[in-house]
Amino acid sequence: MSKGIEVMGVVCHVSNPHHRHDLIEKTVQKYGHIGIVVSNAAANPSVDNILDTRASVLDKLWEISYLPQSSMAMYGVTKTALLELTKALAAEMSELYSSWICAHTFC
Repeated sequence: MSKGIEVMGVVCHVSNPHHRHDLIEKTVQKYGHIGIVVSNAAANPSVDNILDTRASVLDKLWEISYLPQSSMAMYGVTKTALLELTKALAAEMSELYSSWICAHTFC
């Protein structure tokens, strides 16, 4: 401990439910509670365009980036992601087909 700062390292691959559980348990055991959560998990398994992205890559991105806490929370997460996906897909398709694309998302 230096300057009043204490740290603890815990191995946690966010796509592994046992790792996530272990991280929470060890943190609460050591500090008594969790005061702040910074969600910064990320992956970039592909640099392909959206239209060329394989389903397995999308599955991995969902697995890492959008871990549900409840069924309604996951519903909200997927709807928010759908908005961004629609914008990105419209931009990609307009470049691909050299035309203006109008894309809508109904949530």
